[in-house]
Order: sequence, then C-alpha cells, then structure tokens
Amino acid sequence: MYGGTAHVKKKDTLKDPLNNKYLYSNGCTEDTLNDKSKFILLTEEFGINKVDVSCNTTSTIGQISFGYDGKIYSQLGTNIKEIPKKCTIKLFNKENNFKEIAIESKTGYIHQI
Repeated sequence: MYGGTAHVKKKDTLKDPLNNKYLYSNGCTEDTLNDKSKFILLTEEFGINKVDVSCNTTSTIGQISFGYDGKIYSQLGTNIKEIPKKCTIKLFNKENNFKEIAIESKTGYIHQI
C-alpha cells in the first residue's frame, strides 16, 4: 500500500461518497484525469487562511491521510503514524472566524463540532 515512500498510491485512498472521486492529492493543483475530489485541497477551494490540527506530528500545516479501511494517519512512508484518538481541525478564514471539525480514529468519520 505505501511502498516505503511518503506517497500513497491513489488507488489505495478512499473515494468521496458525494462524487465517487478519489480523496487524494499529490500536491499538484492541476488535475488532467479529473478523478480526484476538489474537496481535498481545502485552502485553495474554500479560501482558508489558517489551519490548526490537533493530531499534527509533522513540521508542516498538518497532514491527514485516509486509508482504504477508514483508518487515519498523520505520517506515511517509512515512519507511518496511525492517529489513535479523535483529531480536531480548526479552519480559519481571513477574518479569523473558524469552524471546527473532528475526525474519528479507526473509522475516519468526519463531523462538525
């Protein structure tokens, strides 16, 4: 599934139940195949300026990866880290207003708090 690198194969990720497109990004905003969900790059799609992720284990803004089995991960590659408890995410706009969502461990269920 992970191939020993930090990149997951697209075919191993979940599909968005709203449009049956992959919840996957390789960091490229251009998508010539049109089989990836637009809801994966939230800062670009919805004008989010700041993100606080409670389960972030990296030096970046935060990375959450969903396995095909519903489990969630904060790191992939040779240092795979499964998220063992609920993860909360605050999404801030330019006015510093925010919405908070939670991602449940083991199932990947996402809901607003």
